[in-house]
Amino acid sequence: MDRYEQLLNKLSLKYNKPVSIIRDIVESQFEFTRKNIKEVDLNGVVGNLDLEDRKTTFRFLNIGSLAVNINSLKYINKNKKK
Repeated sequence: MDRYEQLLNKLSLKYNKPVSIIRDIVESQFEFTRKNIKEVDLNGVVGNLDLEDRKTTFRFLNIGSLAVNINSLKYINKNKKK
């Protein structure tokens, strides 16, 4: 059993909930972020001002932030064309 499963089991015992419920709670923030990232329209973005109008930063408690910046977007678009 890996560390993630051990933590899920520990939380399951602590809160007296099934592991499946604990897993759904823990993973729900990532599902939300994935859904919203897919909905962000980055077509036509050429500068930082264009990014300001779009939701491109997601913050995770105790983990950090996931953000789109113009340099990484240009890099991705450049490599897509190859």
